[in-house]
Amino acid sequence: MKRQVLTSPWLESWKPTTITEIADRTTRGLVVRCGPLGRKTFYAWASERTPEGKIRRRRLRLGEWPMTSLDAARKMVASRHERPGQAAYTATVGALLDLFIERGQTSDYTAALLRKHLEPIRGATAATLAPVVLSDLVAKVQAGYQDEQGRTIGGPAVADKVRGGLRSLFGWAQRQGRFPVDRPLPTLGLVRGDFKGIGWKPRERRPSEHELHQLLDALGVGTGPELAIDLKVSPRIPLATRLAVLALMHVPVRSGVGLLAQPRSAVDLKAGVLRWHTRKGERDEDLELPLSAVAREILGRLAELPGGAEWLVPSPENPVKPDPKYPPRAMDEKTLARLLKRLQGPGPNGEDPRVGPDKGEEPFVVHVFRALWASLAGDLGIHDGVAVRVLGHKPEGASAAQRFYDHSARVDLQREAVERVSAELERIRRRLPREAAAVVSMATRDRVAR
Repeated sequence: MKRQVLTSPWLESWKPTTITEIADRTTRGLVVRCGPLGRKTFYAWASERTPEGKIRRRRLRLGEWPMTSLDAARKMVASRHERPGQAAYTATVGALLDLFIERGQTSDYTAALLRKHLEPIRGATAATLAPVVLSDLVAKVQAGYQDEQGRTIGGPAVADKVRGGLRSLFGWAQRQGRFPVDRPLPTLGLVRGDFKGIGWKPRERRPSEHELHQLLDALGVGTGPELAIDLKVSPRIPLATRLAVLALMHVPVRSGVGLLAQPRSAVDLKAGVLRWHTRKGERDEDLELPLSAVAREILGRLAELPGGAEWLVPSPENPVKPDPKYPPRAMDEKTLARLLKRLQGPGPNGEDPRVGPDKGEEPFVVHVFRALWASLAGDLGIHDGVAVRVLGHKPEGASAAQRFYDHSARVDLQREAVERVSAELERIRRRLPREAAAVVSMATRDRVAR
């Protein structure tokens, strides 16, 4: 591997024609990698001992340039050789952030947000940071501000993510001995209740049958007794994306981490269950969701696509033939968000949207399918305590004793619920009138029995 002294101007002008790695001559273990696309990524080489006693070298990703500066990458490599607590209290906010991203297991989204919004105070010493600094920073993000390109960034939802990320960052730093234990953390004032209007505002609404018919037509989903998809309709939409939309309709777990990011091992099609883990709020537990017959068929078709052996909902960008350079990926929620936005927007020549919202309604988003499932469950008379369990929530409104003692999953009732809602979704897909539906609401069934 070629070695040289890395500098920021050299990184700016470096444009290799093939994938190339250069080692930094001044920092042992620091490597920068770049390919024809111009994406420069810092890595560090680390050695570890295997259970068999052998020494194995592995490469740790430090960050992408210029989001991660050359100085920050060098500090991260140097910090790997420090003992816990050594020179920790003089660490800058930027150094703590880089270490937190490397070792704290934060998400890529949160890491990108913290890098972007902490840029003005990266060089400040964390141990001497006044608490008001972080509160003002979160307030600035909440109000929104202009970046270097003149774009307005921020907002309440982004500020809430930044607030939570800061609390995790400084809490992790103190547990690692990099922040004085006898000094109050500067994030103690970042209480959600102190920021009015902070957080994500729900945009869920129940789409009408007319909107769903337009969506299914745009996806080429037929109306026959069997579930068939015509790929000649909207040929630019991959099959994996079409099946993902149908899966979100019939499997009402959280769209981001509940379904799209699950490995294939999370589902047992023979048993008809999906096992997934939730950390929402104070919960940290494993859940088991029964799958309807239609949901099992959709997930079975997804398993046949490239990457379907590794991921429950594989990305449509996975190569047809396995390639070790490009391992299979799960579908990104942004893929479906862009699809819905494109279908609900006007055509390139001013044509009407293929999926037009009802009069007075705003376009719906990916998360709306959970609202659709919950609304249909209510229409069919499914008990709230069963529906919320399917959605992955804990029942509320019960007595304190019941909440304390009742840990039943009501699996049989959940299975009946998912089958009934899937049957109603199939009625909508097939354009059948309500009178011909295979599902009768429990309330109507009880009146007929009396």
